[in-house]
Amino acid sequence: MKKECEIVQDLLFCYYDGVASNSSKGLVENHLQACENCRQALKDIEKDRNKQENHEEIEYLKKINQKMKKKTIIAIISLVILATFVISNLYILGSFYQNGYQITIILKDEISQEQLENIKQLLVSQYDERKIEYLSKEDALNQVKEKFKDKQDLINNYAVENPFKATITVKTKQNQEEELLKLLENLEGINHIKTNTVDNPYLWFISNFLKNK
Repeated sequence: MKKECEIVQDLLFCYYDGVASNSSKGLVENHLQACENCRQALKDIEKDRNKQENHEEIEYLKKINQKMKKKTIIAIISLVILATFVISNLYILGSFYQNGYQITIILKDEISQEQLENIKQLLVSQYDERKIEYLSKEDALNQVKEKFKDKQDLINNYAVENPFKATITVKTKQNQEEELLKLLENLEGINHIKTNTVDNPYLWFISNFLKNK
């Protein structure tokens, strides 16, 4: 009987997996009816296989969960990048539309205070004061001095006479240049007017960013 148990227990794995031949299957089943030890051995195999299957299922679910987490993280990062890109573009294009067109009014050296005030009042009546920047001759000279403070030989050349002009810079919306030029054409104290527009909003944004840095 012991020898038969050894043979049957060797066949139990194939029997449990359903790959045993018909003759082996018949032998195992006939033996199991009379042998408690071999029946217990079959139950032990079933428990081990169930544990293994459960473990494999858990590991599989863990892998699926990790993949889903990675996909979720990638999706969130992609959405954040896309949202940042869209918002940045809207901001740049909106800023460009509002301020991308610049007019510089070069004033005469002999401009009177009254003439200067007339120009300022007209501009303030048409535009937000934050879009209007007045730069006196002294301010323009001081900017150059600050920029070239390490090159005194260049600065000393301006010590006797200030060659710079007073200016008023206006940031306008697209297609408002002609309207502003018509308003300014009859005012006294203006030397000439210079327009400065950039067709590419991204180059304009980078230029302004570097200027204000």
